[in-house]
Amino acid sequence: HSRVITQREDAIMRIHIKTSEKNIRLLFPSFLAMNALTARIGANCIQKQADIFQELGEKELNALFREIRRQRKKHPNWCLLEITDAESTHVKIKL
Repeated sequence: HSRVITQREDAIMRIHIKTSEKNIRLLFPSFLAMNALTARIGANCIQKQADIFQELGEKELNALFREIRRQRKKHPNWCLLEITDAESTHVKIKL
């Protein structure tokens, strides 16, 4: 059987954090993390606090979010981020 992915399922960001003591799994609507409001807030924070990426403004963040959404549709279950640190804490974000 081929599994049909509904738009609701497709819009979920899965965040998995595994440490030596805890194993945390979060499901988060991706539209809450990547929208025009978060682009505006992110651009403002970058302008105030970052020494680098000063050219990364609201317009550029919106374009980045749009491209991430487009790639998520092309590549279901896409791993956006996967990091393991020296203490073996593992973080994985899938779209």
